[in-house]
Amino acid sequence: MNDCSHLSASASHLSVLELEQILKLELAKLGVEQFVLMIVDANQRPIYQNVCGFNHKQMQVYEENMAHDAFFEHYAHNGYLGQLLYMQEMLPMRKIRDPIFNEILVPTMGLYHSYSGLAPLLDEHYVMLSSHCDHALNYRSRKNIDSIWCFLSAWGNYWLAQTVMTTQLRQFESAMERNLLVESLTQAEIDVLNMLAQGLDGSEVAAKRNVSKETVRSQIKHILHKTGCRHQNQLLTRYFQSGVQSASKFMTLSHKLTRLI
Repeated sequence: MNDCSHLSASASHLSVLELEQILKLELAKLGVEQFVLMIVDANQRPIYQNVCGFNHKQMQVYEENMAHDAFFEHYAHNGYLGQLLYMQEMLPMRKIRDPIFNEILVPTMGLYHSYSGLAPLLDEHYVMLSSHCDHALNYRSRKNIDSIWCFLSAWGNYWLAQTVMTTQLRQFESAMERNLLVESLTQAEIDVLNMLAQGLDGSEVAAKRNVSKETVRSQIKHILHKTGCRHQNQLLTRYFQSGVQSASKFMTLSHKLTRLI
């Protein structure tokens, strides 16, 4: 894996599973058996994580003491964003005085030869690679891991764009389903449907709308007929799946905004 442009071009053809398999294989060729690949959102919450070579206990210890990660602190505060660096070269161990880092994190995580980086992605997201081995990489291996890092930055943007596209597609499909469900209903019928979804029975809907039970019964029959539902349970299932309740809340908010303008 030497040609970064070739890697970037191939990023769009890889599934997540294929990426993880290739990454594990290529890093192993360099002697890197432990790594964490992560994508975090604008609030620094992980939305993708691939852990290799670390067990649950090791990850737990790191999470409990991550505020003492001297390497990351030095990297983040010295303008290295986007670069994959040899951590022990960036910040020699002899200069680190934090006992929690030296006595807990280093032996637990095996932080003896670490190659790590953090790069910006689309929409204030970031991709992070933290990789570790028991020896310093030679010049050729350093070039190879740099190519892997370049590839991961390209793949991270591709994965993020695909994830956003999938979310948008689901929202679009949900909106289409919602439109199909309510487009033939009157406002009164939509109000009845919303109340049923809130758990009210026919008598409670009638009392809240100040109409007779017979009127509500008739409206429910019309709703079932118009939506092609056989019974009320099927109707409510489609209601929640399509997100009609979300549309109702949005419309209520819009009315409030209208009154303020």
